[in-house]
Amino acid sequence: MFQIGRKKIRFDVVALNDYLSFYHGIANDINIIKLLKERINSVSNYTELFINSDNLNDLAVLIQRLAYIDRYHSQPFLTRNLPQKL
Repeated sequence: MFQIGRKKIRFDVVALNDYLSFYHGIANDINIIKLLKERINSVSNYTELFINSDNLNDLAVLIQRLAYIDRYHSQPFLTRNLPQKL
């Protein structure tokens, strides 16, 4: 699902989109969201987070999901509201 570079983690668009499709708010999911939030804060454009961007449908959906993740500010949001948005 992801590739670790020298100082950054990049994700496969299809794999990350599939993973987020099954978000349930369990500890592993929350940790991935926190990692994504951290990475989102460190880039100027969401596309810098991806290994590939061949599949435009998945790319569009994933960018929308990252925008929702970018807006979260607290743990209750992760467990209550985010599953509805993803």
